[in-house]
Amino acid sequence: MIDIKPINILLGPNSSGKSTFLRSFPLITQSVNKSLRGPISWFDSSLVDFGDYKTAKNKFSSQDDCICFSYIFDSTPVYRHIFFYREEMYHIVSASDGISLDSITFGLDGDTNGTFVKMIEIKSTDFSCSLAIESRDSAVKIMVNGKSIDIPKEVRFMRNNNMGILPLPYVVNQTNEEPQRFGRWAQDMLANRLTKLCDSRLKNYERLNPIIHYNGTDKAGFLKQLKKENGIVSLKKRAIQWSESTSDFIELYDLLMLSKIDSFILIGNDEIREFYNNCGYIAPLRAEASRYYRNQELQVNDVDAYGRNLQEFISSLSKADKRDYDAFISEVLSVSTHVSSSLGHQSISLHSTNGDFNLADVGSGYAQILPILTKIWHSLYLMKNPKKRKYYYSPETFSTILLFEQPELHLHPALQAKIADVLIKAIDEARKNDCVIRLIVETHSPTIINRLGLRIREGVAKPEDINVILFEKSPDAPNTHVKSINYNNKGQLVDWPWGFLDPTD
Repeated sequence: MIDIKPINILLGPNSSGKSTFLRSFPLITQSVNKSLRGPISWFDSSLVDFGDYKTAKNKFSSQDDCICFSYIFDSTPVYRHIFFYREEMYHIVSASDGISLDSITFGLDGDTNGTFVKMIEIKSTDFSCSLAIESRDSAVKIMVNGKSIDIPKEVRFMRNNNMGILPLPYVVNQTNEEPQRFGRWAQDMLANRLTKLCDSRLKNYERLNPIIHYNGTDKAGFLKQLKKENGIVSLKKRAIQWSESTSDFIELYDLLMLSKIDSFILIGNDEIREFYNNCGYIAPLRAEASRYYRNQELQVNDVDAYGRNLQEFISSLSKADKRDYDAFISEVLSVSTHVSSSLGHQSISLHSTNGDFNLADVGSGYAQILPILTKIWHSLYLMKNPKKRKYYYSPETFSTILLFEQPELHLHPALQAKIADVLIKAIDEARKNDCVIRLIVETHSPTIINRLGLRIREGVAKPEDINVILFEKSPDAPNTHVKSINYNNKGQLVDWPWGFLDPTD
């Protein structure tokens, strides 16, 4: 597990896995923002290109291995979903207050038809469940708390539901009727099992609803519901003797949790979608400066990964936004930007005390650093101005992850050091505005590393805010060894491997 701190520096030799780790963030971002036939969009010209599943998979892995992603959740929000099947509204699923999702893991596999989800593993405090298939069209095998569950009907994963990366399971009917949600099937099984535990004189089965629809995932609370609050005397007489290890109770609890599988998966999809929607990425080779740009008169709300729409983004800023932007850029570069239009074309010029110069005439370094600074400024501006935020941010909170590959390219060491200062400024501004920003930077720059250490020594930055992640790999080794190291209060890197940045000869 890698601890994502406010500032994270990825270091390592070429082809050691730094970029693969960093680009996994925009990979999922480009997958959750579009309608797909499969779970993952391996290629998007606006973000990253992993080729396909076969290309992305480690060449040293076995055929049975799959690519897995795991997530641990600190809290679980409440969501309401409309589940679509065959382009018609099929069922409404609501995630209640009581759902507690600790972690979720999904595994990907591939065949000639593309990528598919091979495995989903769900964990809450008292419950774990895995759903797995052998191939794309095979039946789902389900295990609860490590034990296989015997299901009389065939279960499959729902494809093309446009609900997110994780597919929903459904029960196949032998007739031509619509397939049944797996959660609803488990709910029916729970009702049947409860009926058998009650007196045969029970006729009003709606009295079982408080148990069947129990609002929670905790074992102790569910057992209390059975013992004291269910209102059915015959069931209470049985349950009063039970403990959490009683086989009848375990069976009921497992069925209750299986009935919430749809909600677990939908919550997981929403959490993953929200997390990656809040990721911003700047690629290693930003677009070269052009003397003229075609004026498309677009209203652009963010700079793209390659800075190709920089002139449209600057033109889209209001006067107040532009003043704030210029103040930020001037603080770092001692210049301000201006976009001028003429005969359907636009030009970006830089204004300094020496005059105005077209961006194409001032060296490639400015074209490379401006998208980075613009991306950081934009996040900081959204922190200070809640009304400017996109719809998926709540008014009270703002959380984002910004990812930068080799920001030092074409930059003088003095400007590389400025990047480190901007990273520190960003996390300081986030704290002032009660927001969260995490910065992940893949770099080969000793200047950035040393500058961060200097700022810690000067008391400008805190060592606990910075994580240096080393990716170490021998040319003939199948796997990369990942190691986190930290700065001490003097700005020195603890356990730094001597010779890490030196040639092997």
